[in-house]
Amino acid sequence: MAPETEFEEERLYSPKNDMFSLGILLLEVVDKDLHEKWTDCDHGSKVYKKNLEDLRNDVMKVAHPLSPLIRDLLSYNPEDRPSAEQAETRFLAALV
Repeated sequence: MAPETEFEEERLYSPKNDMFSLGILLLEVVDKDLHEKWTDCDHGSKVYKKNLEDLRNDVMKVAHPLSPLIRDLLSYNPEDRPSAEQAETRFLAALV
């Protein structure tokens, strides 16, 4: 789940939550080992942000054209995530 739905006192639901989920889905497609590392790590509120930052850094070590998009989709701050339209444009550009 997106951090803002997991740890905020007032759970915030928006299309940006879906963008986070898309990042997790693409992560599994691009690098199953990193996805498993994410699902196996502690998601407690105190370490979640650190684990997420570590994951975003690890994504950039994967030589795949979608890595920058995945990193941005997994941003802790929903305002830093691309919109669906932006993600679509970047996704299609990465596949060309």
